[in-house]
Amino acid sequence: MAVQKHKLAKNISHMKCRLTARAKDCQKIAKSHKKTKDKLRPKEKELRMSFPT
Repeated sequence: MAVQKHKLAKNISHMKCRLTARAKDCQKIAKSHKKTKDKLRPKEKELRMSFPT
């Protein structure tokens, strides 16, 4: 569920990126998005460990 939410956020930021049509803003959005993605990763791993599929 968290992964799907993340994908949606990525799509929204990409749409905003295309709407603004500013390369600098686009890069900023991508960078900030990558940072949040890296922060979420360890938590996702913990969840997978605690709930074996």
